[in-house]
Amino acid sequence: MTDITFDYPSDGTRKTLPIGLNIIDFVDGIIKFADGTKEDLPYKLSDYTNHDHMSYLYITTGEKITIETDEMGSRTILGTTKIKTNFKYIYVTTTSPTPISFFVSTNPDTSLDISEADTDVQLITTIEYDSDDDPIYIGEAAPSTSKSDPLWRIKKITYDASKNPTDIQYADGTQTFTKVWNDRTTYSYS
Repeated sequence: MTDITFDYPSDGTRKTLPIGLNIIDFVDGIIKFADGTKEDLPYKLSDYTNHDHMSYLYITTGEKITIETDEMGSRTILGTTKIKTNFKYIYVTTTSPTPISFFVSTNPDTSLDISEADTDVQLITTIEYDSDDDPIYIGEAAPSTSKSDPLWRIKKITYDASKNPTDIQYADGTQTFTKVWNDRTTYSYS
């Protein structure tokens, strides 16, 4: 069985989605944009008897968006996110014109070696200092993100006895924008 795998847009750029609900329909191989326009995808599941869903999504966005699939509840994302679940549709809700790109596959074991920081977004940075005024936690998120939103990438800096930085580790070992800044001390770092 041959896997269906492709990038969108295929030229490595990003496509700007209009404000509103945009539907990526893998069954019929079409994107239905919020402004009423449509665009064909390079493949459609209805052409294949051995595939009835996609299983892997790697999406990069330049603004906060809300995505939902037919198998996953709604989640707000920014930057780059990987999702492994079965889906036929992706519902993308935008509140401003938003550039996105994505990679999909019918193989849930697909692996990409792409930087998690693959984004053109100008991020805000929040820093917590220890009692010696050394930075210990660094959080990054899109402008206007609340510190209670799960839209932060959080790093922790560790120091040796001489106060030299020894390591930069990520909350729960992930570089995705899925953490809450207010909960930074509760995460494990690796």
